[in-house]
Amino acid sequence: MGKETVNRPLNSLLNPIARHPLFWHFGGYLLLMMVAMQNVWAVDITAQVDRNPVNFNSSFMLVFSATDSPDGDPDFTPLKKDFDIINQQKNIQSSFVNGRFQTRTQWSLKLFAKRTGKLLIPEIPFGNDLSFPTTVNVIAKTNVANHTEDIFLEILATPETPYIQSQVIFTVRLFHRVQLARGSHLSDPQAADTVIEKLGEDRNFETNLKGVRFSVIERKYAIYPQKSGEITIPPLVLNAQVASARSSGMNGFFNPQITSSKRVSSRAWTMQVKPVPDEFKADHWLPAEHLYIEEKWSNKDLTVNVGEPITRTISMLAKGVAASQLPDIAASQTNLDIKSYPDQPVLKEKNEVDGLIALREEKIAYIPSAAGEIILPAIKVSWFNTQTHQIEVASLPPVKLQALGSPTADVPVASELQTPELHAPVKSMDNSAPQPSGISRHPAWMWLSMILCLCWLSTLIFFLTKRRVKDPVSEETESSENINFFSLNRLKYACQNNNPHQVQQALIAWGQQHFNAHNLTSIARYCDEPLAEQIQRLQQALYSEKDSQWDAAQLFNTFKNFKPEQEKLNADNEPLEPLFKL
Repeated sequence: MGKETVNRPLNSLLNPIARHPLFWHFGGYLLLMMVAMQNVWAVDITAQVDRNPVNFNSSFMLVFSATDSPDGDPDFTPLKKDFDIINQQKNIQSSFVNGRFQTRTQWSLKLFAKRTGKLLIPEIPFGNDLSFPTTVNVIAKTNVANHTEDIFLEILATPETPYIQSQVIFTVRLFHRVQLARGSHLSDPQAADTVIEKLGEDRNFETNLKGVRFSVIERKYAIYPQKSGEITIPPLVLNAQVASARSSGMNGFFNPQITSSKRVSSRAWTMQVKPVPDEFKADHWLPAEHLYIEEKWSNKDLTVNVGEPITRTISMLAKGVAASQLPDIAASQTNLDIKSYPDQPVLKEKNEVDGLIALREEKIAYIPSAAGEIILPAIKVSWFNTQTHQIEVASLPPVKLQALGSPTADVPVASELQTPELHAPVKSMDNSAPQPSGISRHPAWMWLSMILCLCWLSTLIFFLTKRRVKDPVSEETESSENINFFSLNRLKYACQNNNPHQVQQALIAWGQQHFNAHNLTSIARYCDEPLAEQIQRLQQALYSEKDSQWDAAQLFNTFKNFKPEQEKLNADNEPLEPLFKL
């Protein structure tokens, strides 16, 4: 009875409040604020695999990364549905940047897939925080022959019949089930009439061959044949120091490791190199997988005063070629109303696992000498698409420049500074010779002409050299523009292929550069509604088993119209250290 007596006054007090509409109004706001604060406090945890796709019998690395401390330790139980966890490690890196203490934590897992197909790596709980999901494509195909040796080499090259000067990806794999000691050395591929460049760092993984587990070291090269016909890559040779099983546990300063030498050779590789197709009529042979051209002007409205420079920057980005293979971009000008002053071209290369990406950048300063409309011709670069075996043309349309009368247009040019007497033949050295009318016999006019000429030349030199002076801010801006150029064309290529995984990787690379965001969900927060909606449809196409309404062309068009308000380039994008190096 006493308990009911105490509760009656409280109920009688709370019931009118609960019935009041403002109670639910503000209660709803309070609930939304609590949910929003939970999202603000959530830690972004990304998941990334070291390669994709992977062979069914091969191990791969899955790395979870967090730039802040998660709510708790990870629970990797959801992974065990489709994967076997062989090993896991935790690594914490701390740094002090711009007066702020930053910590980055990584969890590295070595996994074996239990089945083939497109497997989902689900959200992993870190206390109340969750990682972002991703996918890995597990394939059953393996190019490994039946071997019974403890250590052997395998090579493969694609394409098998390349065109002259086109890129061939040459892959070398070392399989071993014995311990390799220090001093082991693997030779590099060499052949006459070729240019060979190593791609990236060695990759390490494990695979099963007929129930026997092998450790694999994979190394890739880019080979560019310089002549047509048959080219043979001689066998690669491995001089291995194999640790003896008897020496385990007995090593030390006075008991060095017991090793035995072993020599292993691969088979030779012969490729048939095709010549330049007869239908390719351009002067410069350029075989590539993809190629794009872009231009930018120092003055976007394409207006310039007479006698002043305007700078044009033309960039060519190509995949599957070296930077030295890219041709000159700017066409020579024959218009007498404008002079062009090209700068030295800038050549850059980006070494990727699947080949080289080359960039050629040219800057040209144009100085008009007369007012009016000046038309610069179109620029066309013919190239051969090694993927489609078709000739394509990358082009820039004609450009109309509007030259305006300069405020200093009344200053005479060099030709006008010459007086009639200087052009007339000298008839006599006699001072009494008749002089042209209107010109004094006093030499002051000569000094005046020389001063005016020097002033004009100084002004011209000032404008020509001014464009070469760069402050650190402008250099950072140009570097950012180069990064944006790579990102835009990488996304364009992915959308043209209608490949959602390539589009995902391109968007993540762009998001890391602009917002320091490492997944699609985080990137969408910085985008406007149309682009965020396209990213959501992309995620549905990636992670939903049902067919989703995703249009790659519509996503790219929406992306081009979006302009980020803030750019934050992330310099913390370092690859994982290889697990084993020769």
